[in-house]
Amino acid sequence: MNPVVSFLLFIISPFISFLSSLLKPTSKTSFVIYFMFGVLFCWHMGAVQGNQYDDYFSIVERFQGSIYTLTDFWNILCDFVTFQTNEKEVYPILLNAVTRLFSDNSHLYFAIASIPYLLLSLSCVRILVKDKNFPQQGIWALLIIFLFIIPRDILTVQNPRYTTAFWLVNFVLLKYYDRATKNRAHYLLLLLLTPLIHSGIVPMVLIFILYLCLPKNYGFIKKLFYISIPFSFFSYSLLSQLNYSFLPANLSLYVEAHVDEDYYNKYVAHTGSSGFFWVQNLFDNLLYWGYVVITFLMIKWGAHKDYWYGKMFQTLLLLFSLSNFVRFIPVIGDRYIWTVQSLVVFLLCKIFYPQKKRVFVFILFLWSFHIFMRWFYRGAGTLLVNGNIYYDNLYTLITDYL
Repeated sequence: MNPVVSFLLFIISPFISFLSSLLKPTSKTSFVIYFMFGVLFCWHMGAVQGNQYDDYFSIVERFQGSIYTLTDFWNILCDFVTFQTNEKEVYPILLNAVTRLFSDNSHLYFAIASIPYLLLSLSCVRILVKDKNFPQQGIWALLIIFLFIIPRDILTVQNPRYTTAFWLVNFVLLKYYDRATKNRAHYLLLLLLTPLIHSGIVPMVLIFILYLCLPKNYGFIKKLFYISIPFSFFSYSLLSQLNYSFLPANLSLYVEAHVDEDYYNKYVAHTGSSGFFWVQNLFDNLLYWGYVVITFLMIKWGAHKDYWYGKMFQTLLLLFSLSNFVRFIPVIGDRYIWTVQSLVVFLLCKIFYPQKKRVFVFILFLWSFHIFMRWFYRGAGTLLVNGNIYYDNLYTLITDYL
């Protein structure tokens, strides 16, 4: 579609413009539409009719309960890098301070938070689609892009810390291993910023840096992956019995909070949830083991032999091993598998597309239950944003929350 027509259509109906951009999902115009609609979507984030959805309420309460200036942010940042503060990360403080420059409106907070998220995630997608073998339009292009972003989609901006750090890590990994990258050291420096956004990223950063520093031994890395798999069966109760006082104060509090019984009941046992939660657990495990099987297949197919992406595959195996080792830790265990999921799709596309393209259909099947539960049964598309995002014009959608 002509860019002028696309932007005019965006003024009349942003959502229809977004849908039309999917006809040629890899074009530059489509990426601009994705960005604009994403910001508009996050501007509309709110608990519709008072419904609770994931972390949204807690993030709003945190924003409304604290007021920061850019001076506050700078002072806290200085204390953070000199280990003189109890703050775990400073990114939320920066978002708060930037938002307060303009308004106390929480809708603006999420719109601003969406900007780095969208810049990073769309930059990753651009790296994915720029290969000459990538289909420029059609169902396969949409499917691969969708599976690449679904682990941390636009809905996750409701809690912008981890989802922004997630895409920053992905961006660094993809650029570091990109054949067109000239100075990879710049991206390593960028990687060191991720703990400022979310402290839970630190183990991933350390694993990657350690991999770069040590001699590359694919046989050892592959064995480590195999050894890590039984750890994914470990029980949470093992962690709850340990004493974490030997860790630094901030870190021990963080770990103890994640192994607390109440935390476990809420995020793992889901006490008080529907009796059908066992179905959720079943499909969670199906999704996890599906990615394990796909990784086994990639090992069998010789992904490590690829000239450009073989070393990225070794990094994937290390991150998957880390994910296996911590899988039984509530919430933390999930976070590392999300990065693995995106990298699996990326490497499948770069190394094995189109020869193994049916694997993408298998991955879609693995995600099918979660898509249904997230977007339809629990109604994220209507519980987290008002329904008029799908039919109103641009002017109305902007002025709704001014």
